[in-house]
Amino acid sequence: MPQYDDLWAKSGRGDKPGETLLAHTLQVVRCIAALRQRTPDLPQLCGQPRLWHCLALGAALHDLGKADPRFQRMLREHRPPGCPPSYDQRHEVVSLAWVDWVLGPDPHQDHPVIVAAIAAHHKNAQFIAIKYSLGRLERPTTHIEDLLEPIPPDVFPRAAALFLEEVLPAVRQLGLLDPDWPSPPVWIPAPNDREQAAASIKHALRAYSDWTSRLRKNPDPRERLRGQFTRGLLLLADHAGSANEQFRAPSFLRDPADAARRLAPPQGMPFYPHQAECGKTVGHALLVAPTGSGKTEAAILWASRQYGTMAGYPPLFYVLPFKASLNAMRQRLVETFAASPQRLSLADQERVMLQHSSAVQVLYSQWMNSEDASRGRPTAQQAEWLALHQAQLARLHTAPVRVLSPYQLLRAAYQLHGHEAVWTDAASGLFIFDEIHAYDAIRLGRILEMLNYLVQHLGAKALVMTATMPAPIRRRIQHILGEPPVIRAADETFADFRRHRLQLRDRGLVHPTLLEEITARAAANQAVLVVATTVGKAQQVHHELAARLPGGRVELLHSRFTAEDRTRKELELRNLVGTRRANRRQPLVLVATQVVEVSLDVDFDVLYTDPAPLECLVQRFGRVNRSRRPQLSDVVVCGNVNDALPVYDQQLVESALAQLRSAEASADTAIDERQIQRWLDAVYEGPIGQRLQRQLEQASLEFRKQVLEQLAPFDSRDDLEDLFYRMFDGAEVLPQALVSQYRQHLEHSPLAAAALTVPISSRQLHRLQHQGRLRPPQAYGLPSNAPRVAQAPYSSEFGLQWDPPPSDDST
Repeated sequence: MPQYDDLWAKSGRGDKPGETLLAHTLQVVRCIAALRQRTPDLPQLCGQPRLWHCLALGAALHDLGKADPRFQRMLREHRPPGCPPSYDQRHEVVSLAWVDWVLGPDPHQDHPVIVAAIAAHHKNAQFIAIKYSLGRLERPTTHIEDLLEPIPPDVFPRAAALFLEEVLPAVRQLGLLDPDWPSPPVWIPAPNDREQAAASIKHALRAYSDWTSRLRKNPDPRERLRGQFTRGLLLLADHAGSANEQFRAPSFLRDPADAARRLAPPQGMPFYPHQAECGKTVGHALLVAPTGSGKTEAAILWASRQYGTMAGYPPLFYVLPFKASLNAMRQRLVETFAASPQRLSLADQERVMLQHSSAVQVLYSQWMNSEDASRGRPTAQQAEWLALHQAQLARLHTAPVRVLSPYQLLRAAYQLHGHEAVWTDAASGLFIFDEIHAYDAIRLGRILEMLNYLVQHLGAKALVMTATMPAPIRRRIQHILGEPPVIRAADETFADFRRHRLQLRDRGLVHPTLLEEITARAAANQAVLVVATTVGKAQQVHHELAARLPGGRVELLHSRFTAEDRTRKELELRNLVGTRRANRRQPLVLVATQVVEVSLDVDFDVLYTDPAPLECLVQRFGRVNRSRRPQLSDVVVCGNVNDALPVYDQQLVESALAQLRSAEASADTAIDERQIQRWLDAVYEGPIGQRLQRQLEQASLEFRKQVLEQLAPFDSRDDLEDLFYRMFDGAEVLPQALVSQYRQHLEHSPLAAAALTVPISSRQLHRLQHQGRLRPPQAYGLPSNAPRVAQAPYSSEFGLQWDPPPSDDST
């Protein structure tokens, strides 16, 4: 209403006035209503039947403190960059002044939840306790009376009138409040409104302090969930409301018949039996099917079936281990859910969010490499805006589908800032875990314990799918999911997927005989995949083959490329040898490291590979003859175990080679996909399997005791944050050859600059430092927060190179 238009919640831009307090409050309340539609069962999960009632009132009151004239002046200030605001108080604490008036006698004891929602929607509890404590913690820097003294008395009744006349009717209309809850009385000015406000704030802070203390000392699991949902819901609603975004429903998944139509195999072919079975299964499931047999489609059919049985529409989380697989899967799902895959709209792109540590750089590179027939290629500024916009949407948790690494979820377990919003967003969610075999035992133990928490406490439903899985991992997953149905591909499907013929070689990839054999395959117009254990070796093999194939297409793919070059190479591969181009594949040789194993939807004619654990080899086999051409394709494995070291465990590689030698000695070298699981079970029999089981159990126990049982809402944990970041081995460096380009981009397109960095391991970082080849950015006239500069050769063809190449390199 016009009489309240002078009260702002957000600053204006240029000549545009700020967003009014009323408009923002109503938007946040609408977001609470949308969250209730998305996950209506949160009250049952946390044992707080009046959760939505309390959060609606918390949202309605959360920013009333911005009516403080000092805050209004701050919103209208024109401050130079870096200049601190004139208002150094917390408006959410002032907002507590109206809680006692709104609740009155409070027969249902809603007070602590409403107070916590308001007080915690920006700062952690510890910050608020120190700044405004009542003598319970450190000496307060600001007393409540001092906080309120500059506020004119008429502010309190005016803000109360705004609540009564405009906000409360909207909240009631949305059906968020208990129908029997009485409206508060018209504000009756007390002899001193500031005294009344101070009493309400003190009462609120005492209740907030008591609840947070209780949660830290002896948290009951359901009470802990109440705290997580209380803060998480208002964080989600406030952030989405501030961005004028809405929580989107997966309408394209809620109709199983429509999902089946979108995913239907070409030329009227039926779904495989395991795909059809996934589309009928309600609840957790474990899917075992050959690579290339449509597990992704099966998973989406499963998700669509779950939505058909649910009252709400919680998000779908597609969890993968590696950035390459995440990038490829996100693009694949965007096209799957689009109305017209050949002409993707911005709305299509915003249905599926990409979440990993360098997602924004990947999105920028994808936009820079995209082309639309009508709109053309985006400019650098347009690509940057689009990438940042999509990254912001990912942080807001509004998209219906997320493609993410498990570390984005583990951030919540380690209580990084905003962890309550992550847990709340995940509650009742649908989780698809793909390529679960790809993690080392310690990380996998943590991930599986997190899955257990999601299932047992947050009501999540999970589908875990794999082509192969060691028995100790399979047993652990089945235990977590309560012995779910195991959906296996039919024998006929396995028979249809006899695509590969095994060959073992005693010589290594760099032996002249093998190089000549690869050259002959390429000269015969075949698409050849060569997988080396390390980047250095991949670069060496690429150099040798390029010299033997002048004029031929020899490509290189590994982890030591910039995001810009890596994205471009992956897009080119999809165009050259993507499975959807099976009848138009072009001859080339791709030399790669293990980055090619994961979810790159490519289809080669033949494979030459260094030895590796059996699970890794099976994934490499799966990049060959994915479209099941009639002729068997050769998968050639080099048999010298030293070629797998030091990256892989020697025992695992030796056991894998022993199984392959036994298979090669048989009369039929065609690989039966059913036999692969038997090979894997044989590998993990005895000491190797026992060691894996011990590692999983130990990692799971430590993670549960040190992390999950320490969960406490309303605060972050610096010590656990350190533990989280210790999981990651590596850093980003800027190749010296790209310094000039980085400097040019830095001012006008920071994302283009960030896309020029290269990831390397900590060991490689220390090696460069020891050799005196790692320089601070200031030495090149770059800002101190820029990445360090690596004095090592770089090209878009070879990536970052060592000179001379180290003997032990990274994958």
